[in-house]
Amino acid sequence: MTFKLLPPEKKFLRNRLAALKAPEREGHKARESFLGALARHPVKPTAGLALWDDAEVCACVPAEDAEIIPLARNISALGGIVRAVYLAMVEQACADKQYLATRVHREHLIACRTRWTEQALQADLDALVVHGLGLERNALYDLLVATQTWLRTSAALPNASVKKIYTDVEYDRKFGRSRLTGTPGASQQLRRWARSAERSSLAGRLHFRWPNVSRLIRDLHE
Repeated sequence: MTFKLLPPEKKFLRNRLAALKAPEREGHKARESFLGALARHPVKPTAGLALWDDAEVCACVPAEDAEIIPLARNISALGGIVRAVYLAMVEQACADKQYLATRVHREHLIACRTRWTEQALQADLDALVVHGLGLERNALYDLLVATQTWLRTSAALPNASVKKIYTDVEYDRKFGRSRLTGTPGASQQLRRWARSAERSSLAGRLHFRWPNVSRLIRDLHE
């Protein structure tokens, strides 16, 4: 027994995936989904390549979704920088308390900023809100706007007002597991992070589960 799909299995999965419809927007008719198009076309995504950098994949994007691909690319870059900023703040907080002396995440933030700032500044946050693509004008929206504003400066880390936005958003998501609030509980979380293997994981861009999807599509068409 292996995990390699047999021809009948490929046909079954391909037909089921090709029948998937895109989520319906108000006033729009049901239409083929991007995943359905990838299953229907004999496309083989390149391993390790982002979907917006793969010409063969982009050729399968339904016309109605064409404008979303560059939007996804830019949000991916901004999301990666946000992750890098957060980890740099956590590392700085640990250093302030002398829990560790490394600068891995702060140096990684510099590298992320160099590679991704141009695309991150092109991220159209209002387009995400208008098209109902998972963002509302809330604290997370404010955090993304503040991060873009910081990227236009030369400061190594965001200032105190931006850090407070990160702190508040983290607390809304993690409550007692928050690391940036400055409370005794946060100090405990920082100490735990400094000692765990988790601190070795560097921030990456948002990939929207594309590595998993591209593997699935390659399995169908190989």
